[in-house]
Amino acid sequence: AILEMGTSEPGEIKNLCDISEPKMGLITNVFPAHIESFKTIHSIAEEKSQLFQSLSENGIAFVNLDDGFISEMDTIANPITYSFTELADFTGNFSNTENGTHLMINNTEIHLPYGGKIMAQNALAAFTVASTLGLSENIIKNRIESFRAPPGRYEVLNMGDHTVINDCYNANLSSAISGLEAFVEISPNSRHIAVIGDMFELGDLAVSHHNQLGEFIKKININAVFATGELTAHMIEHMKETIQKHNIFIQHYFTKLELIDSLKSYLLPGDIIYIKGSRGMQMETVIYEVFQD
Repeated sequence: AILEMGTSEPGEIKNLCDISEPKMGLITNVFPAHIESFKTIHSIAEEKSQLFQSLSENGIAFVNLDDGFISEMDTIANPITYSFTELADFTGNFSNTENGTHLMINNTEIHLPYGGKIMAQNALAAFTVASTLGLSENIIKNRIESFRAPPGRYEVLNMGDHTVINDCYNANLSSAISGLEAFVEISPNSRHIAVIGDMFELGDLAVSHHNQLGEFIKKININAVFATGELTAHMIEHMKETIQKHNIFIQHYFTKLELIDSLKSYLLPGDIIYIKGSRGMQMETVIYEVFQD
């Protein structure tokens, strides 16, 4: 059985481990998700570390050496390591080309169906676990290359003359930045339009994280930003105050209906649109209203 040890408040992972008694554990990364409940990223790391601490000395801990928090976590289990930057049991290297993203793990070359660092990290983690469990490299390669994202998880949709990236299942600063990084690598000669809704459960960091997202967007090749929600209003205001590029369209809308009407008028054939926001924003309604008339 493969179980997700999800958490939104302190103590949940330990409770889940007490129930399930896992024999192997994988922690993919430590990001500031649900930070409203944990206050600091160090508390999030401590919460996630309970998975490794629950393992017995006969168990296996799959350790991402590229995450500074995970690489320092204590466990009595046998460590199996993976990394893009350090010497590890499974070493990966990925590159973006005109023909897509290529990932090399030890001696196996894999063509990733989706670009970006996060997809490469997840593929490396999956390869590490599957190989340790005894699956052949060819089977793992074929499964990764045929992977299709579930709805809302960087789902690539061909909508007539437009390409839409539906990444609106949920959002935090790290996932939004990762998604946008992969998004701008698609068809460099096309217009790239970001549609951003509020990111929730950030507590006292809410305004700061939205402003940081705005700072990141300013540095990448984005043609337009359409935003909605109370928190993205701060992001757009901050961007307009500090942006130096004059060839980017930036606008905040108080309702999704206003955003949808404006986006419909702005779109041209060949545009690529990235849609992101927390679950409570239900940003997928933008897709339904704009592209599925």
